[in-house]
Formats: sequence, C-alpha cells, structure tokens
Amino acid sequence: MIPMRLSAKYFVQDPSSVDLPALIPVFQRWITDNPFGDLLIDVVDYKHVHHGPGIILIGHQADYALDMADGIPGLLVTQKRGPASLPEALRTLLEKSLAARRLIQTDGSIQPTVEFDAGEFVITFHDRLQFPNREETLDQIRPILDKVIGEIYGDVGWSSDREARGSRHALAIRIRVPEETHADAAV
Repeated sequence: MIPMRLSAKYFVQDPSSVDLPALIPVFQRWITDNPFGDLLIDVVDYKHVHHGPGIILIGHQADYALDMADGIPGLLVTQKRGPASLPEALRTLLEKSLAARRLIQTDGSIQPTVEFDAGEFVITFHDRLQFPNREETLDQIRPILDKVIGEIYGDVGWSSDREARGSRHALAIRIRVPEETHADAAV
C-alpha cells in the first residue's frame, strides 16, 4: 500500500480561542523560516467560507491549515508528497503535524493562545481506490498504525474508530491516545 495523500487533523481545545486572521502572519513567517524543510509557497485565506478550509499554507510536500470543516476548528496537515511506504508516510505526517501544533501553540503573536488536543486526532486516507472506506481496510492498516503511533507516542494502548461517513467518502480514522501521554509526544 503506497498512499498518495494523507492528512491529520488535531482539534482545537477551545474553539472560541480561534482567531483565523492571526494565523496569516504566522504562516507567512513559516515560508521564510522553513521550519519543516519543505518548500512552502503561499498563504490562502478562506475564512469567508462557512465551515470551510480556513487559512491554508500551501506547500509542495504538504499543506498546513487551520481548518474549520464541519464547524470544528483544528490544525489540518495534508501530506501530498513524501515517503513511498505507508509507515514512513504516516510517521512523517504525524511528526509534521505535532511540530506544527507546537509552533502554533508557542507562537507569542497569537492571542489568545490556541491549544490543540494531541490526544485525539483524525487521519484521513484520501486515495479511496487504494484505501476504501471499509472496516476491512482499517483492519489491514491497524498493525502499521500501531507501529507508527507506538514510535511517536510510546506503547500507550491507543484506540480508534472508523468515521462512519459512507463509502463515497475517504477513509477517516479517529485516533485516541491516553491523556497522560499526549502532552509531550516524542517528535
């Protein structure tokens, strides 16, 4: 299994703390500072779209967004290019997502501070042909998820649920790790 596109969304703990325009200069700084070693290209403002993509930092390898889909704000990292193996692609995605989460949470220019829950997140497999939205697919990739989550969070006994959105939607898996492990996830 070689993923074409994967994304991870870490949810904002307090949705009222989200100030989308405050993210624009932060993402613009990332283009210059290049904290991920990726080619980062431009910042796009979609805050006018109700429950839309919010503010997106477009990159060559990955996009970073403060996403407002379904009215639930969160940091959405979409990996478009990267490692060819599923374990490496998942590891890279989660490492970038956790690093971006930390950068936003510790950026002093964002007031009020935006905090993300690192203990619950959704991984989406956008290639529906390769990863059909079925329970069997989750069963097939569970050992890989177990290995990668174990490498990043430690041996924590994580749990997951396939989001029941129908077979026409991409496979989305909600992951939960124990509360005491997520604050300092190893990245």
